[in-house]
Amino acid sequence: MQLLEVRFGYSRSEETDLKAFLSALENDIGGQRTPHFAKSGALDLVSFLQVSAILVAGISLRPVIQKYFEGLLNADGLKKLGEEHRQQIVEWFSELETALSNVINAVHSNFHLIHTSFTFSGREQAITLELPTDFGTLYVVLNHSNLSPKLLKNLPKAIVSAIRFIYEIGFPDPTPAFQLYYDDAMEEWPYLFAPSTKGFGSYIDRYADLRNNRVEFIPSSREFNRRFRPAVEDEFKFLVSPFRSPER
Repeated sequence: MQLLEVRFGYSRSEETDLKAFLSALENDIGGQRTPHFAKSGALDLVSFLQVSAILVAGISLRPVIQKYFEGLLNADGLKKLGEEHRQQIVEWFSELETALSNVINAVHSNFHLIHTSFTFSGREQAITLELPTDFGTLYVVLNHSNLSPKLLKNLPKAIVSAIRFIYEIGFPDPTPAFQLYYDDAMEEWPYLFAPSTKGFGSYIDRYADLRNNRVEFIPSSREFNRRFRPAVEDEFKFLVSPFRSPER
């Protein structure tokens, strides 16, 4: 059963530089190329390749999964389900985890085919994995400067945890986008950044800790940098740059 529809977004002017890499990805996981002339938006996140992984809906989904993604089963709703239906949800997310692992492994195993530098003034552009949800797009940067093999191995499970938080718990008010982020000491991805509408104007001011499902607020960009210690070379790899000028 196909769980994900994969698309590769990139600037048409860079197609030649990415040709070998894209061909290898298509050979490994399929997917469709969607080149663009210019990618613009309100995010500080700058990527030279966007790998969109879209959940496949329709008749292939079990009815209980369809209800889940229609927003009909939050945390309280899940508690009322029978054991069989709860098990179906667990099994489906396990299959999704495997599908995500295939995509992530394909991207990383073919990095060596990218021979062009996408680094400017010491700051590298991102390769993003993008998962649209009904509440905003979830972004995961696949080329942070210090990702370990264990972090990559733990990433699919973390993405599933993030999706489940978004659909089952969520944030008290809308957010334009989400970003999953890691703890390099623990080699896990426990942080789901979800800047408020106001925060998008200056810094990431809110996140969920997926270990306890608590929403935490960040009072300043200085405090964000203290907690998460972003690398300067990763400046382009955040929804809101940690290295913007002080709050206005």
